[in-house]
Amino acid sequence: MKPITHRNGLKFSVRTACLMALVIAGVVPEGASAAARPSGQPPKILYTANLSGDTDLPEACDALASESLPQIARVPGSSDELRAVYVQDGGEATIGASSSDGGRSWALSPVGGATGCTGGTEGTYTVNPFLAVARSGAAYYGNSWLGGPGGSQGVLLHRWDSPEAPWSPGVSPDGSDSAQNGNVAVDPSNSDTVAMMWSQLRTVATPAGRVPTAADLRFAVSSDGGRTFEPARTVIASAPGDLAVNSVLRWDQATGDLIAVYSVGNLAASAATTDPTRSQRTSLEVFAIRSSDGGETWSEPGHLGTQGFVWGHDPDDDALEVALLNGTVYASAKTDLALGPGGSVAVAWTDAAGGDRTAVELALSQDGGATWTRARSAEVDSEAIQPAVAFTDKGTLGVFFYDFRNDVTGDDDFTFDAWLQTSQDEGGTWKEIHLAGPFDLRESNSCSYPTPLPAFSRTNCELLFDGTELGVYQDLVGLSNGFGAAYTVAPPIAREGFTDVLYMRVLAP
Repeated sequence: MKPITHRNGLKFSVRTACLMALVIAGVVPEGASAAARPSGQPPKILYTANLSGDTDLPEACDALASESLPQIARVPGSSDELRAVYVQDGGEATIGASSSDGGRSWALSPVGGATGCTGGTEGTYTVNPFLAVARSGAAYYGNSWLGGPGGSQGVLLHRWDSPEAPWSPGVSPDGSDSAQNGNVAVDPSNSDTVAMMWSQLRTVATPAGRVPTAADLRFAVSSDGGRTFEPARTVIASAPGDLAVNSVLRWDQATGDLIAVYSVGNLAASAATTDPTRSQRTSLEVFAIRSSDGGETWSEPGHLGTQGFVWGHDPDDDALEVALLNGTVYASAKTDLALGPGGSVAVAWTDAAGGDRTAVELALSQDGGATWTRARSAEVDSEAIQPAVAFTDKGTLGVFFYDFRNDVTGDDDFTFDAWLQTSQDEGGTWKEIHLAGPFDLRESNSCSYPTPLPAFSRTNCELLFDGTELGVYQDLVGLSNGFGAAYTVAPPIAREGFTDVLYMRVLAP
């Protein structure tokens, strides 16, 4: 298959990109989106449970008792069977979680061999977990690891056949060295067919080590349950200096189509999203592609919008350096992708464009990603960050996010809250419910930065890599009559360590 190339990188205006997208994928320009407003009665919280908890990990793997970056999925065809993964102590380990009672209780199973601390390659740690669940109940975990010999990194696929079984050893697709962001999707018609998509870095040697010059989007399929992979293929070939990153992959249960979203930015923009010492505002372009033949061929990319990014912090901390010391830095660099009934698709991201009122940016499709329209969640009096998106079985759209609308300037706290907004009319009107909070981001601080601030390194802060103590994303799963939210909280809601992961069941029409 001939890979798709973004010609000339992204050296076109946003207006030109939107016009191109009209031809390629029927995208409605941003200015054409309908105004969103709150409407009706909010959804109802049914119950909350701790998803994270004690495990039999070695003490060195969970000394901070800090959990973040949850991913959650429902076993297809089931109403109560759930699977989840989350990261322990900023990447020292990954924990699998299962529930057979709709999330009221959870059984935990550490992923063996996923990191150096859990029997993998010495010194490695994990970032950006991804999860997919087969109709058989088997869970597939896409593990992106860093910190190997010579600064190496890569992706692994682990399989969990049942809650009673151990996780399988990780398997890497061929040619996935210097890879990151390994996400997964399962064929709805065959529980042993699993696809993996990742960003493949192109690097050059320098006196300081190998440095990236571009990143392509690659794809591989396993037809034996993740034991082996077919040869990988390049789906998106980036122009020199551009990186295709932050991909999310889904396999549509109704049509059998694969749908993926990803972002493209230049080297400076992409580097800024993983290094909190870089305070400049930057942007990435969000694209969507789809395949109707199992990933053999892919559509031309459709441009969905622009994702603004900046490392934010408590306005009470005058400088980024102070905020890093105090642990009040936050970020929102990822996109999220959800598939719903009847060909409905939703993509969510944030645009850190500043201003007193913000919303979650959305691209919506009713025909499996062939054409798109733009929408926004209801605006809030704060920056909305780390969105997650899902559909109920009836087609209600849900958007999770954090904001700090309730933070008080000049106090000693940096107050965050978690929210859910739902829409039954494709983002035209919204209902909102408060899920959790307030909690204080300062109390989640496990950082120990020397002064003056050095170049960023993980040794300065166990949890501040590619995100904050909250991580960079949370998750939302659609259910028959509502949603399940998996998200990170800090004290006083977190009861043990710096952060906990909670599960909340929400009833929605």
